[in-house]
Amino acid sequence: MVMMTISAPERPAAIDPLTAARAGKELADLRLLRAVVRAREQGRSQSAIAAKLGLTQPGVHKMLIRAGVTPEVGERTPWEVVLGYAAGEMTRDQMLDTLAGWAWTVTTFPGEDGNPMSEAIERGSWEDVGRAVRAGYLSEGDYVELFERTA
Repeated sequence: MVMMTISAPERPAAIDPLTAARAGKELADLRLLRAVVRAREQGRSQSAIAAKLGLTQPGVHKMLIRAGVTPEVGERTPWEVVLGYAAGEMTRDQMLDTLAGWAWTVTTFPGEDGNPMSEAIERGSWEDVGRAVRAGYLSEGDYVELFERTA
């Protein structure tokens, strides 16, 4: 009999344990918010959801309001991918491969003469990468490598 050992990807050494814990908490909060939204969409009452989660009905109501204004709740975003990496759920290579294949969305705003003056990236897209660097979840080197792989 051959035994296989499957281990979870290691948290990158460059990410501080407190930063990893913060990323894990944010990821868990996002998953909880999604679960609450799905339960509500399936017809569960706010009171039933609250009882199952050990929360109050007003707390669930606030979560549903928050879900309505949080873009990350709808679909998986680059931010969520980076959180998974920072929390140790995937390797750096897995994260970079996932993001390198992302369908990035760019919105441009025309200037007075019709030429684009500036470029703005929609939230849930490349802006998430810059946000991840600012949060300490990605290094400048990660940013540069990802940029080069997507150019």
